[in-house]
Amino acid sequence: GLPVVALDGGAVAEVLGGAGVLVETSAPGALAATVGALVSDPERRAALAEAGRRRFAGFGLDAAGPALVDALLGVRDAGRHEGAPEDG
Repeated sequence: GLPVVALDGGAVAEVLGGAGVLVETSAPGALAATVGALVSDPERRAALAEAGRRRFAGFGLDAAGPALVDALLGVRDAGRHEGAPEDG
């Protein structure tokens, strides 16, 4: 794996969860500087790559699929309690 360097905007910080480097979108030179620093630091690169693997293991279908199904069923069931018509 490779370390993640991302621009800080939207929900990127929440998704990244500290498993990478966030760069301010208002600092265009910061992206190049951050990537350059990682090229020069193999230990930090390896640590960030490992952190990313651990962080994103929970985003795969095997890990997130059951939670997604539970959430969708919860929405469906909440709608039924509010008088929405039931299917079949």
